[in-house]
This record gives sequence, C-alpha cells and structure tokens, in this order.
Amino acid sequence: MSVKPKNPDNTSFSASCWPGLSSWIDFLNPEALSYYSSLISEFSQNKNLHIWNDMNEPSVFKAEEQTMNGSCVHHEGWQHQDVHNQYGFYQTIGTYDGLMERGEYQLRPFVLTRSFFAGSQRYAAHWTGDNVASWEHLKISVPMILTEALAGISFVGADVGGFTGNPSEELLQRWYQAGAWYPFFRAHSDVNADRREPYLFNEEVQTRLKDTLRQRYRHLPYWYTLFWEHYRTGEPVIRPLSYHYTNDTQVLDVDSEFLVGAHILVHPVCEEKAKHVHVYLPGGDGELWYNKDDLNSTYKGTGYQNLSVTLDTIPVFYKGGSIIPVQDTFRSSTVHMKDDPITLLVFLDKTNLANGTFYDDDQVSFDYVEDKYTYVNFNFSNSTLSNHIVDKNARYNRPKMLSSVILYGLTIDVSEVYIGKNKTTRSSEGISENSYKSDH
Repeated sequence: MSVKPKNPDNTSFSASCWPGLSSWIDFLNPEALSYYSSLISEFSQNKNLHIWNDMNEPSVFKAEEQTMNGSCVHHEGWQHQDVHNQYGFYQTIGTYDGLMERGEYQLRPFVLTRSFFAGSQRYAAHWTGDNVASWEHLKISVPMILTEALAGISFVGADVGGFTGNPSEELLQRWYQAGAWYPFFRAHSDVNADRREPYLFNEEVQTRLKDTLRQRYRHLPYWYTLFWEHYRTGEPVIRPLSYHYTNDTQVLDVDSEFLVGAHILVHPVCEEKAKHVHVYLPGGDGELWYNKDDLNSTYKGTGYQNLSVTLDTIPVFYKGGSIIPVQDTFRSSTVHMKDDPITLLVFLDKTNLANGTFYDDDQVSFDYVEDKYTYVNFNFSNSTLSNHIVDKNARYNRPKMLSSVILYGLTIDVSEVYIGKNKTTRSSEGISENSYKSDH
C-alpha cells in the first residue's frame, strides 16, 4: 500500500518541516486514511487525551508557496493543486475516526484543526491561524470569526494574545476579555515569545485575567445550550448584529461587536489606552440592553452610545426579554462543575416578559442521540416564571437543576414569592437555594 503523495516522477514526496526531512500521508487515499486512523486509536489509551492537527494545509518549509508542490499526485491521479483545500479536511476526518475507535464509539472526540473546508465543523474546532500580538490583529479577529460562523463553522476562535510577538500587558488583558466571548477560547503563543501565563503578572493583572476566566466559566451553561441549538438548527453560536436586526441598515457596517446567541452583545476594546468606545445597541426604542457591569443600568436600542471604559472590563450587554442560565460555583475544572445547579438571570423587557432555554446532558457520550438529555424552555410572564420540557421524550436527571432566580428590571414591588404552592423568602443579599432576588 502506498500511503504517500508522489512527485510527478512517481517518487515519494518529501521536504523540510519541523522534524527535518519529512514525508506526508496521502489522506485522499482511503487505505492510507484508515491506516492513519488506526495509529491515532492506538496512540494513547488515555481517553482524556485529544488531538490538535496543526500545519495540515500542509505546511512545507523552504517551498515556493510554503506548501506541497501543486504538481504532486494524490490517490487516483489528483494533483495537489486541485485538492489542496481538501487535504487537511480529510486528515481531520481520519483523526476524528481514530478517536472514535479509541473511545469505542461511545465518547465524543475533540479535534482542533488549522486547515479546514466546508463540512469541517462536523469533525473539529478551528482557530484562525498564526496571528500577531498587535492591536490590529485583535481587531480583525472579530470579523474573521463572524465570517466563519456564518459559513457554518461556529466552534472557532483566535489565539489570545497573538501567536507571534509579545503583547503589552494592556493588549493581553484586552485580548483575554475579547477571547472569553469567542466560541473557542485559548491563549497560545510561539515558542520564541516571552512567557505570558497569567500567574506571571502582578496581582492587579492576575485579578483582571481571573475575573475574565470566571466570567467564561460562569456562562458555560449558556454556551452549551447555544451549541446544542447550533447542532439542532444550524444557527451560528456567535452572530453579527445583522443576523437578528435585518431592518436596521446601520448594522451592516458594524463588525466591531457581535452577539453571543441572540441575548448577549459583546464589544471588544481594540484600541490602545481607550477611555471611551462607541457601542452600537440595536433594536429601537422598545429594546432594552442591560449593562453586565451595572445591571441596574439599562440602555435603549437606539444606535451608537459613547461609553466610558476602564481596563477592568469591556462593554457586554444582556438583551431585555432574555433568560440566561449561568453557574455561580467555581471549581477546579468543568468536570467538577457539571452537576452544580444553575442560576437563571431574568432580564425583563419593557412589557415585563422574558424567555430563554437551557440544555444539558452527560457532556461526554453520544447518549443524547437516544434522547438522554434535558432541554427546557423558561418563560416569565404575568409575574410568573414557568418552564416546560421542549422535547417530551428526552430524559436526563441532574442531581439538582436550579439554585436561584434573579430578576432584573421588575417595575413592581415584590411582597411574596411562591415556588409552586410553597411560599419562600425574598433575599436581597446573596443567593441561596430556593432564594429570590429582585433588582429594580
């Protein structure tokens, strides 16, 4: 069996890459792809070890176009110049299949790929490649990931901090604050870059980075729900404003901010030493947007707002009329958070209504295909929070579903609160099981 691409003279293609003189597998050859998958499945029996496919365009050193020669020949005579974009795509398929075999087709694989093609979202997450530690590259990361999301690839992000070069402390903090709202969130850098792990910085910087990371972990139930809905409907996880506000022609020019689902608006700060930013809030006079850092402060969706910013945060808004599931217990890993109860953040619109969804399953297997999951719709109207199971045949029992509900924007005073027929207490300080908190 020939597993390598050929030169035009029928010799095996070889060239320079990280190990030195290197050979490549012809992933377009079904037998070669199967052989590669078998190597992946045998590579490690540690089922928590997953695979990152890098340099898989393929990247070739000292080549005229930094990739395999276009005249190289693949399976069934295809020249590389005709199948270049599919080459890395087939590698991700082989990697995914190998991890599936290792997990006995019971455990979900995780594959990260640099090269991608139409359909890659079925097998792998993607990042935008080798970016630079610069304000310009932070800025362009937003339209880049939005473009991929609209093309069907929602599990996407950019290297936080920039791959090459050394970001300033300010740039690194701003990039973490933006990246925490990318669907795929990781910090990564070149081997020649200065070390930049969060714990290496002073206490003030560490605190900001820790707060940003906790914000990401807090919103994981919302992210997980969005990815389920992406799987079910194809709707992108992150969206340009024009996705929802189709009648507002001004949003067509806005690529400096984005929506996470339909309910959270994020505006990264991409200018050095910024004291103010212009944030576009859509939806018109009837739309309310709640400032994440001051939830008693609301704005109407009447266009651009000139907002002051500090280095502590970036502008993030919750849409009025939304219910956001979050987790307020922080642990050492998501494995330990999995069964913690959720908190519902209820942001009322001008008519005192709100709606949202929550999805969960065991987070590791394919049992959801057999209806072992829960998918709940929450609705607030007539001063009552109700829920119903969206998929009646689905069943997944969490040890504890809900710890608390926090209402924002309520325009009436609250004297009594009931859970079912049982009266409970209204708490204005802290959140405990079966508690209620109202913020006017």
